[in-house]
Formats: sequence, C-alpha cells, structure tokens
Amino acid sequence: TAPRLFPNPANDMVTIQLAQGTLEEVTIMDMKGSILFTEKSAATSTLEIATNTLSSGLYLVKITSKNGSTVKKLLVQ
Repeated sequence: TAPRLFPNPANDMVTIQLAQGTLEEVTIMDMKGSILFTEKSAATSTLEIATNTLSSGLYLVKITSKNGSTVKKLLVQ
C-alpha cells in the first residue's frame, strides 16, 4: 500500500503514515529540487511534520522505507 500524506492541502501540519514497515527517510523539496526538510530513520510508521514554516505552494515529498521510495505532491496553503 502507498504511504498516506494528509491533510493535503496542508496548513500547519502534515502527517505521513505507512500501512506497514517503518519510515527510513522523509525529504521535502520545492519544485526546483532544493531540499527544505529531511528526517532520517524515524523508526516509526507515522511522522508529523510542521509545514507552517513553508511558503504557500506545491512541494514534493519523498518517502523512503524498506519497501522502496515514493514521491508525493504536497500543497501548502
């Protein structure tokens, strides 16, 4: 199952949730590919990230676990 990213669009906080396994790394990038946030080896299946420091706009969230990595779009309002 794909990781869940909610709420999307986000205001102050976004939650990333895996159905199984644990998160190894989460990276938030702007559309130019600049890394704005990285969290490594959270060793949990759920991670909450504050988005209130990000400007309004579209971001890419790369979610890596033992099952591989996925990139999802995140809209911050």
